[in-house]
Amino acid sequence: MFSIDGIENFTIEAMGEFTALVLDDPRVRDNNLHPVSLTNNYAGALVLGENQITWLAVDFSGNSSELVQRITVVDTTAPEFPVIDSIEIEARGIFTDVSQDLAITAFDIVDGEVSAYIISESQLKSGQQSVIVQSSDAQGNTSIQEVFVNILPTVTAK
Repeated sequence: MFSIDGIENFTIEAMGEFTALVLDDPRVRDNNLHPVSLTNNYAGALVLGENQITWLAVDFSGNSSELVQRITVVDTTAPEFPVIDSIEIEARGIFTDVSQDLAITAFDIVDGEVSAYIISESQLKSGQQSVIVQSSDAQGNTSIQEVFVNILPTVTAK
């Protein structure tokens, strides 16, 4: 009797663009006293999505058994914003469009640096204002951050 089993398919959260992990060996049963050769095609890092690991066991007599393990790597983690200090902008009239002044990015564990965009009002009066920005990664995970903007009034001398 010769068989290979004991491997579970599973899903794991991405740890970066590539996700490395340690695989447990499957259970191999053989009625021969000699050791069994066990190999797989795991290359050291998995990509996002379904990955197939093929295990191959060969006994002393040349009998072989193969088992395919499916490991799905998912990205459910939203990008993270760094600490954002208050931003000062000179007023450009009664209302100032701050969208051209804010170049905010977040960091995503899989996609790296991702841009943020304003989802609140961007035409603001002078004074301290709150702007809401949003960043999304390629998988649609989204994070929102409040940014304080100090719009300095324009002062004219008479």
